[in-house]
Amino acid sequence: MADNDINISMVVNAPVEQVWPLLVEHQQADSKAIGQKYFSDLSPKPVVAGQVIHKRLGFLHLRIYIDRIVPADPPAEGQTTLIRIVFLGREGKLTSSWVHDTERYHIQEQFEFDHPWLKNTDQITIRCLGIDTSSCVIIYTCQSMTNIRLVPRWLARLLDNNDHIEKDTLTRTIETSLRDIKTKAEQSFHQPPTYPLQT
Repeated sequence: MADNDINISMVVNAPVEQVWPLLVEHQQADSKAIGQKYFSDLSPKPVVAGQVIHKRLGFLHLRIYIDRIVPADPPAEGQTTLIRIVFLGREGKLTSSWVHDTERYHIQEQFEFDHPWLKNTDQITIRCLGIDTSSCVIIYTCQSMTNIRLVPRWLARLLDNNDHIEKDTLTRTIETSLRDIKTKAEQSFHQPPTYPLQT
């Protein structure tokens, strides 16, 4: 079993209103990467409720049922997708949700896969909190847990070690992404205004 949390905070010398669009833009790219981790090549188009996908991954044949897609309550943007996945003769459930709340400068994403063979949960929370009119702090939290139920102990330990390596890589990637947001926001905020030339 692996239980890997990531907690990162970064002060940005720019107003929260200026940092938020950059944060959403970066997180959408990160969400796409996470989605590919779970749904890579499963469907060439966005999934729709009622869709059934057949996919072969190595020796596994997967049947994926898209049961429901529920939009987030306004004014927040987002959705929750409820999915059943059948492989090795057993059925598991996957819940994938994301919400962007512009009024509270808050992003939340959650992936939970529960199957007789394993359980995996990833929850990402990002907040952008104003310090004053010209600065804010980004707080990034990722809670991840994997519980492999029906494998030998030596294999579970090996997978646990791999999870720790992946956590270090992911932490560096997130820190780089947040530094990029910080740099862009601060450059934009501190850039002197340009005025048209008078003729």
